[in-house]
Amino acid sequence: MRPVVFTKSKGIFPLSTFLILLLSLVILHVIIDFYFQPIAWGRDKNNKHEKSSKLFYHTVMQSYRP
Repeated sequence: MRPVVFTKSKGIFPLSTFLILLLSLVILHVIIDFYFQPIAWGRDKNNKHEKSSKLFYHTVMQSYRP
């Protein structure tokens, strides 16, 4: 089986579609991280790391994208 190559004529979908999808995911990630996440959540994640309960809420927010 050949690997999928994202070029203009081959692959699952065109390169422009892939770049638009990638850029939109990066922009959404930044918006959710810096505008929708409360400051207390960030502090809790920095202090408790993986034991933070707020990390779960953050993960749910990041994974839900309509």
